[in-house]
Amino acid sequence: EADLRQALDSNQIEIFYQPITRFSDNAVAGFEALLRWRHPTKGLIAPADFIAHSEETGLIVTLGRFALERAANDLSHWQRYFRLSPPLFVSVNLSRRQLRDPGFEELLSETVRKNALAQGTLTLEVTESAVADDSNLTAALVRLRGLGASLAMDDFGTGASSLSQFRDLPFDIVKLDKSFLRRQADGAIGEDANRVLHSIITLARDLKRTVVAEGVESAEDAAWLASLGCEFGQGFYFSPPLTPSDTLTFIARHHDVAAATSS
Repeated sequence: EADLRQALDSNQIEIFYQPITRFSDNAVAGFEALLRWRHPTKGLIAPADFIAHSEETGLIVTLGRFALERAANDLSHWQRYFRLSPPLFVSVNLSRRQLRDPGFEELLSETVRKNALAQGTLTLEVTESAVADDSNLTAALVRLRGLGASLAMDDFGTGASSLSQFRDLPFDIVKLDKSFLRRQADGAIGEDANRVLHSIITLARDLKRTVVAEGVESAEDAAWLASLGCEFGQGFYFSPPLTPSDTLTFIARHHDVAAATSS
C-alpha cells in the first residue's frame, strides 16, 4: 500500500488505452482506459498485480479517481480534435468501493461538466459480480446515467447474474468476457458456445443494449462475431493497449484512412 501511494505521488501510475473497434466499418470507436504501474525497478506492472490489493485497502478509490479524471481529460482533447460522428468514447472501470463512495457522484458530475464531454461518451464499466447481489446499487447506477455517463456491464458471462437482472439493470452496453471466444474454438463445446453467444447478442440487441466482445485475437474471431451481429470488438487483433501519445497517432491514422476512403 505504501508503494502504491508513493507511485501515485511520483507519477508512476499511467493510463494506457486499448482501442474498441466497430465491426461494420472497422473504424476505431472508442477506448478502454487501463491502469499501468511503471515501477522504477520492476518495470511496467499490469493491473492484475496491484488492483486486487488496492481494492482490499481502499486505495482503489484514489486510483479510480485518477483514472476517471485522466481519461476524461484525454477524451475531451480527442473529441475536440477529431470531430467524428458518433463521437469517440472512453470506458473506465468502476469498482464496488467507488460505487459506494459518497463523493463519487459529485466527482463524476464535475468531471463530465468541466471536460464538456459529449453525452454518454464517458462509460463506466462495472462487473456483473459487483452488482448482481446488491439491489441497492441499481438506484446509484440510474443516478450515474443521469449525470451524463453511460454504463457497461463488464465481463458478462463470468458472474451469476440472472436474465431478469440483465433486463432490469440500467446498462447501456454489455461487454462479453473473452472466455466466450475460447469456448467457441473448442470442438463440440464451440457449437454450444456459438448458440449461447448468438442468443445473448440477440437478447441484448432486442433490449437495446450495445454489445462489445473482449479478447478478439484473430480475423476469424472478428468475422465470426460480426456474423452474429456483435457491434464492437476489443483485443490484440486490433491493437494492444497504447500510451496516450500512441493513442493519438492511432486515432489520426484511422481517421485519415476513413476520410481517404470516403473521398
